[in-house]
Amino acid sequence: MKRLIQVGFFVSALMFLASVSLADNFVNGLKAYNSGDYTKAHELWLIEAVKDSSATESNLALSAQFHIGILYYNGQGVPQDYVEAAKWYRLVADQWHLAERYSPIDNAQLNLGLMYARGQGVPQDQKQAVEWFRLAAELGNIEAQLNLGVMYYNGHGVPQDYVEAAKRYRLAAKQGFVTSQLYLGEMYYNGQGVPQDYIESAKWFRLAADQDLAEAQLNLGVMYRNGQGVPQDYIESAKWYRLAAENGSVTAQFIMGTLYYKGQGVPQDYTTSYSWFFIAESNGNEMASDRLKVVKGMISSTQVENALEIAKAIMAKL
Repeated sequence: MKRLIQVGFFVSALMFLASVSLADNFVNGLKAYNSGDYTKAHELWLIEAVKDSSATESNLALSAQFHIGILYYNGQGVPQDYVEAAKWYRLVADQWHLAERYSPIDNAQLNLGLMYARGQGVPQDQKQAVEWFRLAAELGNIEAQLNLGVMYYNGHGVPQDYVEAAKRYRLAAKQGFVTSQLYLGEMYYNGQGVPQDYIESAKWFRLAADQDLAEAQLNLGVMYRNGQGVPQDYIESAKWYRLAAENGSVTAQFIMGTLYYKGQGVPQDYTTSYSWFFIAESNGNEMASDRLKVVKGMISSTQVENALEIAKAIMAKL
């Protein structure tokens, strides 16, 4: 199964300089951006990005250039233009020799790598994507570290290498990056690039699950159901399935319907079973349609109405 590269710092990176004392134009541009005045933000950042010949060697100019790239990528205050976004990211990314002093460089390298991987504003080139991810990873960018792992896992731009993929995932996972924790857990579960180890797998899934990642919660539910790396415990399994279902996992929603139908880890309750099958069906799970028909024949019309009310209340929170 191919894995997808992860989205970079296209919006969230706007906050990383908020506490830094910079010139008024950049700070006011940041305020304008946060208030939704993207045109004003672009105007102010452009002044700092190009105002003098020394600009390319100042943190202020690099930050302004990086954020202008964000505006063009998202089409905020300017027409969306991936070519222009890539141009501004490259201006910053090429200043790798200043990376020890200035913070936006690794994020620009990450974003440029993403654009090469997707063919946005530049010709699609997986090898170029790998090189930019590698540069950003060397500067400590954990998303770049994860994406480099994904490239090795999929064999995009580099020979497929599960050992190297696991190494990259581990580096990011140890820093608390939730997707890397999930992927590393999967590597241990499947024995890809590391010895198969259900205990290690459950450990990494739990770390990701504790950060509310639905897929990790679902996987932990499976491991408790099967007694893989943890004691078999249907109640604990149902707990993690529920968390995953409430976090939007359609598979977990279907499983919750099944658990209530069978009374496995939860009290047997056909009304609640109907609720979860209804939620799963509403979210596109085709198997839930058949289960709904079966359960509907086992409960009264009043119970069906109650089940739908329960389902609607749950869905309103998803």
